[in-house]
Amino acid sequence: MDGKMVLFLRQVDDFSVAADTQETCHSIIRYINSKMTMDVKSLGLVERFNGLDILQTKWYIKISCEKYLQKMLQEHGWTHQGPTPIMPIPLPSESEFVKSLENAIPPATISEAEQLKQEMGFNYRKVIGESLWPMVKARPDISPHIVKLSQFLDNPARVHYEAARTLMQYLSVTMDAGIYYWRETPIEDLPEGPLPTLHPDNYSMVTFGGASGELEGLVDSDWAGDTAKRKSISGILIMYAGGSIAYKSKFQDVIALSTTEAEFVAACEATKIILFFRSILEDLGLPQEHATVLYEDNSGALMMANAQQPTKRTRHMDIKHFSLLDWVERDLVLLHAIATHDNAADAMTKLLPKQLFYRHFDTYMGRRIPSYVQLPTSDRSKQPLLTCSTPK
Repeated sequence: MDGKMVLFLRQVDDFSVAADTQETCHSIIRYINSKMTMDVKSLGLVERFNGLDILQTKWYIKISCEKYLQKMLQEHGWTHQGPTPIMPIPLPSESEFVKSLENAIPPATISEAEQLKQEMGFNYRKVIGESLWPMVKARPDISPHIVKLSQFLDNPARVHYEAARTLMQYLSVTMDAGIYYWRETPIEDLPEGPLPTLHPDNYSMVTFGGASGELEGLVDSDWAGDTAKRKSISGILIMYAGGSIAYKSKFQDVIALSTTEAEFVAACEATKIILFFRSILEDLGLPQEHATVLYEDNSGALMMANAQQPTKRTRHMDIKHFSLLDWVERDLVLLHAIATHDNAADAMTKLLPKQLFYRHFDTYMGRRIPSYVQLPTSDRSKQPLLTCSTPK
């Protein structure tokens, strides 16, 4: 409209209009009304769409599942009462706890399983199923936890019920948690909105979103993380505007014979997602001018991809994974080294201890303000930043 970019999103008989000013949006709604036999009612700024809660401020847009979680937890009687725990985590990360989940003896008969369900007071399968929606929409922080608990849907033991309840307790005290996406240019007629606070950490963390309008990816793998079948787990994060727009926690189809192979396979899967989003941005008129940087903490995988140096030890790998070499050569993606402690994709591969969990939480939830955001100096000083320069 008048040379301005306008995005139009329809959901059945509801629709949203996105533009650089509210007046442009109102103009489009008036135009639609002129073609309709019945008036289209304008509901103002979008605050909720397709089950997502949306907060629009001068500096950022935040999406969350607060109302969904509130309703879900109230139905089970799990709404938190009393003082809020300090920095709670979804599930314990100790190896003994993980082993207790994997080695638990489930009920031997259907009657025993039904008796356990009655004793615990909730349907395990139903609760895990209800948790999938917020996980997919705006809660990457519970991805590996849901993946782990989903392995026991057929016949959960007592320890699985208790773990599910612990996860729900975490959600009950973090219902308002959501992903932040930061504006390059502030919109003055929107409210300021509170700036997200970072969790205390004695580590200088890398901040992603150093360049406006550019995709960034992080990938990691937990080699042989599945103790039952020894499959590795791929963890993938795709970042845009400072927050996650895609994330994945998935068992790999093959059994990797080395950490390099597991990381290389994960990098290939991450690049497929990157190419998908590059094509979407191209269609939206926001082409990626440079190769998308994919941060990887395994030197072997980096050498294989960037230096085009597959070795004799990788000849057994499926040919399809070597398409990554072609994508790198065509300047569509560039693997870049990152310190393991900076790699937020690690949070998609396994359960993490409290400090590491919240270090990565602040990253993939977009709580670290990108350097391109034009905050006043006084406001920016509230959040210590270490900008990560993106190689070209």
